[in-house]
Amino acid sequence: MVFVVKIAQVSNPLFLMTAVNSIICQGKKEESECKYSVEETYALILIYTGIKFAYEVLNTLREIPYQRMAAQAEILIADEVYFHV
Repeated sequence: MVFVVKIAQVSNPLFLMTAVNSIICQGKKEESECKYSVEETYALILIYTGIKFAYEVLNTLREIPYQRMAAQAEILIADEVYFHV
């Protein structure tokens, strides 16, 4: 899961850059220089959002085991502080 998250983290800005360049290119008067059509631009945007969503979900799933451990540590520290006072 760590490798998938890292790949998504690296590829996400690349798809964003490609989508933004495609949008900027279509705003120009000379569209013959554009590499992507309007449909391909929408596909790039959908791929970007899909990768971003998958990254966030996998990152959250990766943190779940540590959340319980962190909560138990906070409770233990709070108990020690309370008994000390």
